[in-house]
Amino acid sequence: MRTLGDAAAALTDRTAALAGEIQQALPAVVHLVTRKVLHRELVDDAVVVALVRAVVARLEAQGTPVVVRLAPAAVALLDPSSTSSSSVRIEADPTLTGPDWTVETPEAFLDGRLDTQLDEALRHLEPPAA
Repeated sequence: MRTLGDAAAALTDRTAALAGEIQQALPAVVHLVTRKVLHRELVDDAVVVALVRAVVARLEAQGTPVVVRLAPAAVALLDPSSTSSSSVRIEADPTLTGPDWTVETPEAFLDGRLDTQLDEALRHLEPPAA
């Protein structure tokens, strides 16, 4: 009977260790899957254009001078009349790709690059360092 008890204890220990390993790896897996899904979903030009128009409308309502930088391909998709504003200026930035963006105001700089946003989300999901 002692052998069966030892085997059960070893199995319990291994299960607990495995659960810990999975718990540590899970945020990285979720991050990777999310990145792939978002990159696939945001290749649709219509989605990028709709997002930019919504952002411009919100920023325009604030009236603060703002520079929105987008990937050159995204800027090329925009109808200038639908995104022109006295307070919002849209510029092409060759360092950006796909749905990436940055917003600069006199008070702040917002980094909307997808990888930056996902990395920040991962930092919030990771367990605190011991």
